[in-house]
Amino acid sequence: PLSSMYLLMIWSGLESMRLTTLLMYNTLRKTSLVFVLGLEFLLLGRRPTVGVVCAIGLIVAGAVAAGAADMVFDARGYALALVANLSTSLYLVLVKRIRQNHPIDNLALVFINTALTAPILLLAAATRGDFTAAQKWWQQRGGWDPAFLSLFAVDCLMGFVINHAIVVNTTTNSPLTQAVSAQAKDFVLLFLSYALFDRDRASRDNLLGVAVSF
Repeated sequence: PLSSMYLLMIWSGLESMRLTTLLMYNTLRKTSLVFVLGLEFLLLGRRPTVGVVCAIGLIVAGAVAAGAADMVFDARGYALALVANLSTSLYLVLVKRIRQNHPIDNLALVFINTALTAPILLLAAATRGDFTAAQKWWQQRGGWDPAFLSLFAVDCLMGFVINHAIVVNTTTNSPLTQAVSAQAKDFVLLFLSYALFDRDRASRDNLLGVAVSF
């Protein structure tokens, strides 16, 4: 189940990002807090405080307001964002539950999850023609490209660091703590999304909803 949720989270997140603006995608992802809150109560028996519920309610209200004023609304993109939120929440809760019930450390959990999901991702890439497309792109670039290889290596390293940090934070604290602390990056992320990609596709009401979701 953990690996399945991880794959679903990655696929639905990337598809939703493709169909919506980056600004709205990051805002919609904030609603994952609702799913985490409910799943923590159902699967882990954690009861949230009134203050936590009110704070999350305000974040969701801002996301709804931003979505209502979205200039490039895409129903499928929004639906996939909700799928990404649900799978992310299940992933975090399952990480916590596995660590509570099984004698496995965080690094081993990341390694096992990667070992289980890598063959599926490679098979999906092969059937979708991704390897052929990558080969053509590589040939067009003239083969060896030190800049690309360096950036790709950094990307792989950061993927490991992020996954390990998520598991450590989730197991040390809680899934809800991880979901909330992950919002800290969004100030910079949303600003860059607007400045670099979505300046012409965001209305005033849209931006107001994004601001409220903070």
